[in-house]
Amino acid sequence: MSLETLLGNVVALLEARKCTYALAGGLVSSLYRTQPRTTDDIDFLLDAPDGTAELGVALVRELGLEAHVISRAQLDGGPKFAMKRRSGGDAMVLGRPLEKKTGSVGWGVDFLLSTLPWVPRALERAQHHRVDFGFGAIPCLTLEDLITSKLISCRDERRFKDLDDLASIFDRQDFDVSYVLGRMDELGIIIPVSAKRVVPPELMKRSNAIARRLRAQ
Repeated sequence: MSLETLLGNVVALLEARKCTYALAGGLVSSLYRTQPRTTDDIDFLLDAPDGTAELGVALVRELGLEAHVISRAQLDGGPKFAMKRRSGGDAMVLGRPLEKKTGSVGWGVDFLLSTLPWVPRALERAQHHRVDFGFGAIPCLTLEDLITSKLISCRDERRFKDLDDLASIFDRQDFDVSYVLGRMDELGIIIPVSAKRVVPPELMKRSNAIARRLRAQ
């Protein structure tokens, strides 16, 4: 099964279930990068009306994948912290091929839930930003919401793909700086020093101001 076929299958499932969703991750990053990049999985934002991972788990299993639920605490604390704690509410559902299943799709399908603070607004804006991937236009993260998500992810300095995405995007694209700065303020986004070489000065300046404000609290 090709990645494009899998994408179509997932979208068909989401539409059949009348889910509110938006495409994210590497496929959307490639829309804005100087050069497209490869990806090992397909990422979606997903509205979780009940605030749990139940819907995401059901979708992953319908796709014939094994579901792994990631909590907010795990996502914030990193892999070592994740092994020790499963609290803070559900944040993501990772769908991975069953190791011994013949005919596995080969790629993963991940759902980032609306319990994450940055997701609800990004999900709403994506409904008005649709891109045709060959089987009809589907909701996709806007450029500014993608940048916001990458700024959050790059707090983990092992997320090299996110830094590379930001470098390529900022090299190619103009974006609504005011919107991103506003989201940084709302979400308390602090950009790591390691990202300074790729992030525009106005975003680093705002990050430093946020860090000072948080230290003073």
